[in-house]
Amino acid sequence: MRLHRMTLTAFGPFPGTTTIDFDDLSAAGLFLLHGPTGAGKTSVLDAVCYALYGGVPGARQGMRLRSDHADPHTLTEVELELTAGGRRLRLTRRPEQLRPKKRGTGTTVEKAFVAMSEAVTSASPCLPGAVTASREHPLKAGGQWKGLSRSHQEIGEEITQLLGMNREQFCQVVLLPQGDFARFLRADASERGVLLGRLFETNRFAAAEEWLAEQRRLAEMRVRGHDEQLIALAHRMRQAAGTTDDEHPLPQTIPGDPGLAGHILGWAAIARADAREQADIAHLALAAAEAAHRAAERTLEQAVETDRLQRRHAAAIARAAALDAEEQIYQDAQAALERARAADLVAPALAVRDAARREHEVARAAEHAARDLLPAPWAGTDAAELAEAARRAGQDLGCLAAAQRAEQRCAALRRERDTLDREAAADEAADQEAAAWLADWDAVRTAHQQRIDAAHRAAARAEQLAAALETTRERLEAARRRDTLADEERDADRRLLHTREAATIAHERWLELKERRLRGIAAELAAQLKEDDPCAVCGSTEHPAPALPGAGHVDRAAEESAHAAYQAAQSARERADTALHTVREQLAAARAAAGDRQIAALTAELDDATKAHAAVRKEADQLPAIRAELEHVEREHATRVDELQHARSRTAARTARREALERELASLRAEVAELLPDTTTSMAELKEHARLLAEAADAARTASATALRLQQAEAQLAEAAGHEGFATPREAAEAAPDETTRRSLRERIERHLAERSAVAAELADHDVRSAAASPPAALDKRRAQLEAATRALTRACTADSAARARCTQLDRLSAEAARHTTELAPLREEHVLLRRLSYLAAGTSSDNQLRMRLESYVLAARLEQVAAAASIRLHRMSSGRYTLLHTDARSGGRGRSGLGLQVLDAWTGTARDTATLSGGETFFASLALALGLADVVTDEVGGIRLDTLFIDEGFGSLDDQTLDEVLDVLDQLRERDRAVGIVSHVADLRHRIPAQLQVVKERHGSVVRHRTTMPHHR
Repeated sequence: MRLHRMTLTAFGPFPGTTTIDFDDLSAAGLFLLHGPTGAGKTSVLDAVCYALYGGVPGARQGMRLRSDHADPHTLTEVELELTAGGRRLRLTRRPEQLRPKKRGTGTTVEKAFVAMSEAVTSASPCLPGAVTASREHPLKAGGQWKGLSRSHQEIGEEITQLLGMNREQFCQVVLLPQGDFARFLRADASERGVLLGRLFETNRFAAAEEWLAEQRRLAEMRVRGHDEQLIALAHRMRQAAGTTDDEHPLPQTIPGDPGLAGHILGWAAIARADAREQADIAHLALAAAEAAHRAAERTLEQAVETDRLQRRHAAAIARAAALDAEEQIYQDAQAALERARAADLVAPALAVRDAARREHEVARAAEHAARDLLPAPWAGTDAAELAEAARRAGQDLGCLAAAQRAEQRCAALRRERDTLDREAAADEAADQEAAAWLADWDAVRTAHQQRIDAAHRAAARAEQLAAALETTRERLEAARRRDTLADEERDADRRLLHTREAATIAHERWLELKERRLRGIAAELAAQLKEDDPCAVCGSTEHPAPALPGAGHVDRAAEESAHAAYQAAQSARERADTALHTVREQLAAARAAAGDRQIAALTAELDDATKAHAAVRKEADQLPAIRAELEHVEREHATRVDELQHARSRTAARTARREALERELASLRAEVAELLPDTTTSMAELKEHARLLAEAADAARTASATALRLQQAEAQLAEAAGHEGFATPREAAEAAPDETTRRSLRERIERHLAERSAVAAELADHDVRSAAASPPAALDKRRAQLEAATRALTRACTADSAARARCTQLDRLSAEAARHTTELAPLREEHVLLRRLSYLAAGTSSDNQLRMRLESYVLAARLEQVAAAASIRLHRMSSGRYTLLHTDARSGGRGRSGLGLQVLDAWTGTARDTATLSGGETFFASLALALGLADVVTDEVGGIRLDTLFIDEGFGSLDDQTLDEVLDVLDQLRERDRAVGIVSHVADLRHRIPAQLQVVKERHGSVVRHRTTMPHHR
């Protein structure tokens, strides 16, 4: 970074416009900025810092920048030209300030303004850095200023990136501050750490410390959460166990205690053992209560049974007395039932007699009906003669039927013989046809096989031709794509060229319109002004002379339209470029596939290959049909051979069958001749006459049989009635009662006898007699005993269930506690690790013997580099006496270490505190430290070259020899074209440094004068 020129207007103590040419001042390498106290020497450095970063160094941050001596209509402004990163830049800044209104009286607020421009040559207006760090003004070299930005944020980020440092670092490295490094030299570790942290931006290490601390707290919270859950489980286990603190006190632990889990698990094991012991006791008590309850139940059951038997005995005695009173009724019913039983014995004979009478009447009626149907000669014939006549008629009918059946069989045999003759003729014709077909079989089969072999050869040839055909077709397609893509490539190339030209024209048009709009932006803002509305620029509600658009004015819409057109053209160019690249890739692939063959040659080759393949393919396609034909003739051959064999078998069988039919026909003809004597009666007449005779004979025999059975039944009835005491069969029939009366008598007798038997059995029962002899059963007492036993059992069962539930709950809670303990183990290990790392990074761990924080450790390394770089210059400034040393010793007591500084005195060989240095020694030690810090920070930000450096005050405390040594060291800073500015009011420096910038303090403000003197010999 090199400063070239700075113009101050109404800034600080300078009321007018002051220009400082740093190129002239730095030509000699070392220049002096001097003036009386309060003249404004430091304000020059403030202006540099403000122009770059929009703020002044930290100690003066927030001070008023505007000059109190300036004219109210003159705006405070700082313009700085510099070279940074190989680019010549111009920064213009105006702070927010009050100015008189353009109309009326009073003031309005002028908003802060910033602009950054870059010097470019006319030959290459779009290339940054076209104008280098030459001290010649760019406009003299044919260049011009090109506006880059007016955004505070963009310009701030760009400057920080170009210089590689923020404002704090710039103020410490380039503007070596007045008195700051003397304080830094004597500061304690914490104050020194704050400054180094700002310069080297070690906040990321502090963030790492905070992150580790936060992770430690989170891990501790997770561990405490699990510990609290374990404690809650312990309280739940104590509640489940039903114990108190006096019986089984919980372990006195707090969340986070490493032994908490072990104590709780041990207490849980004891609680589970006690609960199981109580469960065993409750189980034994339940068994005893169950035994007592069963005994009470048995006692009550016995009492209930005794009471029941006693009540049964009393009821049996009462029922026996009632039965004795009903004895006469039982005797009368018994006698009536005995007479009915005697009548029942006669009833079967009476029923037989009645049935025989009805049967005989029916038989006589049937006999008369059958005789009425016979001819007159047979009307008075007896049953025997009718039977004989019926037998003879049946014999005649049988002979006639046999003859008819023989005739029917002969007809069937003749039909079968004719069928055999027809089948023989058909089989003979089929045999002849099959024999003729089979004679040509070998020739037919050989011809089909030859056709199949030829089709196989054609199929193999077709596959070969198909592969060659596909290859030729692909090459032809590739050749067509090649020729088409060649045309597309030429078109795409022309489109790309056209889109590039259009994008370039659109870009130039947009830049031109943007520049024209910026030149006429005042008119655009004036067009938005409204009466009595405040101006967006000055805030005034009065608009006396709004700017008017000039010729060719460009508004916002035109610029945005041009920018949109440029973006559209750029997008079209990118699409054209992509399309050309794609076409070229496809063309390369097509050329690789097609080679140099032309489309016509490839087309002719494809046609020939297609025809040859079609002919061979047609022959090969006949293979399935030929195979089907061969399979068909083979099946037909097998069928014909099988049919020939079956026909011959059928011929042999038919011959044997026909001979058997001829023999059976001869036999049947003889049988028919024997069975058919000469007769004139028809078969139907014979059948009807034989039926009538048979029916009449049967009816006569039935009537005779029923008459005999009627006589026998009447004799048996008379005998049965007399045997049972009845005078006549009529008396027996009248003595039988109806079924309802008979059922009533039986039921009455059966009930009486059953009750008599039941009463006798009840009174004879041993248990009943024993119960009757026993004293009355005390049921209420036994029930009370059972209820007491039931209540005792309920209490024991409840206690047992509670004990078992307690054990189950304790087991479940213990398992849950064990699971939590298992889950807690890795969390506790993680917490221990994070706690060690956090305490180690924070410097509070016993492992960190130096009690050094992580950020301090990093800063200690940087301070060690700074001390080494500073000692090189301090050694020369002090004539080889002093060397700065970094020490990591503690600052005392419980203080932390890492950022200590000591000075090694070569004269005494001892290291001592920097506070022991004298005033002059403190200055050049502080200066060496500042220069060393500047070197380290420069290396830290990427080795950015700093061509301009300022040193503010402190030279008045040096003697002549030391001043010479210090100036010699500063002279070395001028090497490699570096400029060093010394800010001091020491008069002796005016004779030692020729190039000077004098700040003169006057009543109406300060002014700056450039001076050049003859240097005195040092």
